Amino acid sequence: MAILIQNKDFPLFYTGWYGTCDECEAFELISGTNASNYARIYDEIQAIFIVSENKEGTLPYSGFQNIPAFIGIMPLKKLECGKYYKIILKPGEGSIEIPNFISSTISSSDENRLTINCK
Repeated sequence: MAILIQNKDFPLFYTGWYGTCDECEAFELISGTNASNYARIYDEIQAIFIVSENKEGTLPYSGFQNIPAFIGIMPLKKLECGKYYKIILKPGEGSIEIPNFISSTISSSDENRLTINCK
């Protein structure tokens, strides 16, 4: 689990993997069931990126989109287990808790190592 904290003056960038060896469920970013009621769930998120399937670009989630129909067609609607994400938080004084997200930085310890085999 990671608690990503906003900075009141500027956006903060977080990178890491979603999912652990324990049970893992997708982390929904959008609520609603049709073009008239789609909505962003977390106002703290400015953007999220994942590398596209063909590895030639990224698929985005935008935290600035407010039109329900456009929210519904964003390519990235949830964090899925076993994938790497770049998350950018808007400036602010809040935080967001993302279960199963393992943030990684240059000072991250070896305990956050990825593995194919879970014990």
